[in-house]
Amino acid sequence: MLSIAYNKKIGKEVKKAIQKYIYSSFPATERYNADYTRHNLLDVIMYSIANDYFIEEGSELLKMRRKKIADGNTIFYRIKPATVSQVISYSNTINEQILTNAKSLGILNKPCICGLDWHDLELYSKKIKEDIRTKPKDGTDYALRYLSIESVEEGKRFTFHAVPINPFTNLCEAVSKLISKTREYVDIKLILMDRGFFSADMLEFLIGNNIPHMIPARRNKKIDALERAVRLKRLPIPNTPDSFYVVDNYPLAGRVKIKLVFYF
Repeated sequence: MLSIAYNKKIGKEVKKAIQKYIYSSFPATERYNADYTRHNLLDVIMYSIANDYFIEEGSELLKMRRKKIADGNTIFYRIKPATVSQVISYSNTINEQILTNAKSLGILNKPCICGLDWHDLELYSKKIKEDIRTKPKDGTDYALRYLSIESVEEGKRFTFHAVPINPFTNLCEAVSKLISKTREYVDIKLILMDRGFFSADMLEFLIGNNIPHMIPARRNKKIDALERAVRLKRLPIPNTPDSFYVVDNYPLAGRVKIKLVFYF
């Protein structure tokens, strides 16, 4: 759930967290007479994730380098009893430890710019209650969808939290949870969000809670007409470049007033 490309200190802490938490708490069945330990299973899983392989492919490649390597079927059999909620809880526990370590090192002492986005994990297994229908991609039209909030600043590429979502999820509640969790570790300077979050409900929530944000506006007839008028006037705004035009207190859906910024 994070990238450590820019900081060696964090890299060492992540390694410690992986060894201490990931390997000891991995939600897989383990009997006293099992041929492979959790550690053996995770070696294959971590290698496959790091190299963007399917588990079967990662297992076969590792077998060329080591003797005791579990095959894909064994790994899937051992992790099959784990539920989606168990996996999410497991991932969150590890991520929280990593963030705590980063904060103790002073990496998260300053406010940072965060990005909020959604992601789809394609499913190739049988249907589960948490899946959603998506556009066909890579041979499947089912996926697990989740929202995440991440730092987008160089040197602090952390994912602070993630929550699963579906078509019935209250988006404002999900975003509120992500922001609250992030604020446990760092102050938010600005949140960048894509056009999918542009709605009266979301903007009312963000503005009402004094959360600094930037969202591309969804085009509609009123905004298009305003843009045409702005392009004709090209009025300079004090203390801003000539290529920008700011419309303060634009009423959206008669519920919330927002600041529209046109860029030419």
